Amino acid sequence: MATIFRLLLLAFGVCIGWEIRAQTMSNIDLELQKAEDVLLTSPLETLRIVENLQTQITAAQPREFVRVHMLGARAKSLLGDSDAILRWAEPARALGASLQEPRLYVQLLGVLAEGYEFAGDTARAEIELQNALKIAESAQDDWLVAYALNLLGWMHNRKLDEKRAMASIKRAYKLMQSLPQDDLYYDLLNNLGTLYGNKDVGKEEESLKLLREAQLYFAGKNKHFYTSVILYNLGWALKNVDSKASLEAFQEAYHRSELIGDESTIAYCQYGMSQTYSQVKDFKAAEDLLRKAAAGFIKTSNPMMHGEALKFLLESLVLSRQYEKAYKLLAETESNTRKIGNTSGLILVLAHKITILEALGYRDEELKTYREYATIYKKYQIEQDKASINKFTAEFDLERKEHEKNVLTNQNKLQGLELERADRTRKFLIGAVFLSLCVMFLAVRSTIKDREIKRQKERIQQILDSIQEGILRFGADFVLEKDYSQHLKTLLGRQDDLSGKKVLTVLIQPSQLSADDKSQVQEALHSMLGEPRLGWELNSGHLPDELIIEDRIINLQWEPLFDAKDRLETMQLILRDITESRRLEKKFAEERARSGIWQERLTQLLSRDFRRALAFLDQTWKRLDQDHFLERLEPRELLRELHTIKGNARTLGLRNLADVSHRLEAALISDDAGVKEAMKQAFEQEMQAWVPLMQSMVSASEQKPEHMHELIMSLVPGLQSMLSKAGLPWDELVIRDQVHGWSPEMLESMRTVLLHGLTNALDHGYIQPLQRGETVAACRLAVEATAPGDQLQVVIRDFGCGLDWNRIRSIAEAKGFQPAPGRPWSDVLLLDGTSTADEVSETSGRGVGLSAVASVCRELNGQVSLLDNDQGSGTKLVLQLPI
Repeated sequence: MATIFRLLLLAFGVCIGWEIRAQTMSNIDLELQKAEDVLLTSPLETLRIVENLQTQITAAQPREFVRVHMLGARAKSLLGDSDAILRWAEPARALGASLQEPRLYVQLLGVLAEGYEFAGDTARAEIELQNALKIAESAQDDWLVAYALNLLGWMHNRKLDEKRAMASIKRAYKLMQSLPQDDLYYDLLNNLGTLYGNKDVGKEEESLKLLREAQLYFAGKNKHFYTSVILYNLGWALKNVDSKASLEAFQEAYHRSELIGDESTIAYCQYGMSQTYSQVKDFKAAEDLLRKAAAGFIKTSNPMMHGEALKFLLESLVLSRQYEKAYKLLAETESNTRKIGNTSGLILVLAHKITILEALGYRDEELKTYREYATIYKKYQIEQDKASINKFTAEFDLERKEHEKNVLTNQNKLQGLELERADRTRKFLIGAVFLSLCVMFLAVRSTIKDREIKRQKERIQQILDSIQEGILRFGADFVLEKDYSQHLKTLLGRQDDLSGKKVLTVLIQPSQLSADDKSQVQEALHSMLGEPRLGWELNSGHLPDELIIEDRIINLQWEPLFDAKDRLETMQLILRDITESRRLEKKFAEERARSGIWQERLTQLLSRDFRRALAFLDQTWKRLDQDHFLERLEPRELLRELHTIKGNARTLGLRNLADVSHRLEAALISDDAGVKEAMKQAFEQEMQAWVPLMQSMVSASEQKPEHMHELIMSLVPGLQSMLSKAGLPWDELVIRDQVHGWSPEMLESMRTVLLHGLTNALDHGYIQPLQRGETVAACRLAVEATAPGDQLQVVIRDFGCGLDWNRIRSIAEAKGFQPAPGRPWSDVLLLDGTSTADEVSETSGRGVGLSAVASVCRELNGQVSLLDNDQGSGTKLVLQLPI
């Protein structure tokens, strides 16, 4: 009785324990559901709930353990505490993988990926998201697949891989269109609208429509986090369309971020508002917001955006000419940019630093900064050019390989069809032989079957006639058997009946084989037919695989048929027309040859500034094709034009164009009309050869210089090439640009002036004196641009050997030239055909360089003077133009 009582007490205790456990589990589930419900409206409340549950739940409760840690990580993410994401998510990885709950595990992998990305390990982050996508696809859950694609696509967008981002987001959006429209659907509208807002996509109106639809949905559900993110995206989309609406969107996003205490989004909103205030010239408001944003990014462990805020703040201070404030901020901005390793950002910071130092009068530090800027800019430009070359080469190789793949695929399909046809033919012939034997046996037994046999033979011939191959058979007498395919006549170009004719007469003799080859074929057939198998094995190599008959290329397939004694009794021959296939092979070979020429021109084009090179080629081709300047211009004007084209081509690395321009210059000076015409045709052919490449890459030439130093730096490679050929080093190039707001048209006009002015300074100041045996100093040039009053003044100085005024005066007297009152005698050098060079070279001697400069200045209602350098030895070229 006591034992029974103890058992009853034990059972009662177990029941009570299970009841308590069930009640506890029920409370935990309710708390977790509450934490998930308030996640997007109050992430702080979610974090409070899961931190309380973390002390109650152990690994013995795997599902609850994973949910707690996953929700904690997501709350930390929404609150901008990126360092804590992995601390919450990592402990739940193993248990999440062991659960058979794909949705929970995919959500955990998504937040793990976000943590790795914030930690700087983007490769690991992408691996986690790819695993999440595989699990979702294995579960055959369309909603979960769309969820994983959304995360993956947006990570690609943050990596600036917009093509892959668009593909993933569009695929997810397509899946969600057939499912209930929940939060994920409207999050996809937000992401898709943001991608459509990219200027390269060109769907601005559709972008705004999708973003507003998503905003209304999340605002209606009081989900402040998503609403603030969408409003932030909407602010950027409206920035260049409606500044007021953009500012309102950023302010509303800021307000909602404050409601949930999301410091990361608050900093982003402050940054966005500063951009809009700067656009409307309210630099004070922009400065205040940028300082707050920079502090917010530091607080939320976002060094990249902290650096962006500092750079934009520095730029705002420079634009508003607050140089003292900008100088105080300079050290922090420069240090942060160098730490991140952003080369393009560092170039921009150094450019602002030069402007600040120049404004404050720190000359030594300005010169030091400029030298560092020039070194980094040159290295960066080389790296960008290499990247462009690699990109275009890779794209070209990919297209070429794709083309080769398509050709091989088509060839494989043709071969497969040929094999299938041959197999069908063999099977058919075996059946035909068997059927014939059966008919013959039945004919002996009964003559009443004659009509049926006749019908069967006609049916066999119809089948043979329907085959698009030439099929024939012959024996030791070389006579074609009656049963041959009708297509054989088409292949051989015959109309008559071929049965009973000699195969050598019908097939071998009309071919383009030599007499010796025809004799060899006949001997080989004689050595095989009626002989044992060994004769076939020894002589089959002498039979041709192809014949050319009436411009058709015929493929031959020889098939021996042996009798019971293993003797070659009958030869079966299958003929196929492969003319079209050979034509395609030839065309493919020609395409490969053309691709080699294309790649050589592409390499030459990308050797320097390929965008400028494309723009230059396009402009020259239009003038040649539409203005016909080779025939329209007078000889001296044409010489100036060609001299400018040659200088630009040499600067941009277009060696062939520079060479043909130089040879055309020489031809124009000669008296041989035939040589002039031939060189004009050579020039037109060279330009024509560039047209296909220009058309395929026209969009790459849209970028134009915005400042004079960018324009001069694009000319530097050609000038360095001049000095290298002369064996001279380049010591220094100083550029002082005090002109703000250069227009693209003014910079294009200045290109010709700067090209000829700098070339003339190096050639007459350094290269020619060295060639005359004189001692020259290290090559130094200085370019200064100022805007006193309503005039633009550009001064080009060299510190070389200077002007020979006696030589200049004698040239003027020989030409009967008298300068205008108050003008120097050096004005004679601005006339067409006037030069102080002793002989003609690639860069001087024809008197067109300074003449081209004077011509451009006259067109712009300005004037030019060539004088002694007032800052040392050498000369200065002074250009004065109305603004």
